[in-house]
Amino acid sequence: IMEAQTPEKVEVGPCSIQQTVTSEVLADVRVFFQIMSLEESVFIWIGTSQASFKNLDFAVLSPSDPIASASVLLGGADDSGQAIARRLAMRTKKPFFVSYNVPTHQPMLLETIERHLAKLLIDQGHIQPKTA
Repeated sequence: IMEAQTPEKVEVGPCSIQQTVTSEVLADVRVFFQIMSLEESVFIWIGTSQASFKNLDFAVLSPSDPIASASVLLGGADDSGQAIARRLAMRTKKPFFVSYNVPTHQPMLLETIERHLAKLLIDQGHIQPKTA
């Protein structure tokens, strides 16, 4: 079982990557999160103990459209990762790559995962907390 790690910063030439790997039990399911903060974008992997990489979605905000454009880069019909990527791109104005590898038979789990992910991204400074 993976334990929460503090962000690790890796310098690669003129760019850097900050990586956070953590897990949390959400709705009786252990969910793992890997967040890699790149110079201009963020890559997020979300999965369970099977550690699969079956899909990858990408979303980016266009200067001429308030709705983020999203695309499936790997995988198929499950739109959970695409929805997460689109919402994050719109909220942060950054491109997001999201690989969502959690079984979708628990609809409330997705909402719980998104709330936990938002907390992680707030802690890393990618998004601002919503004000009441």
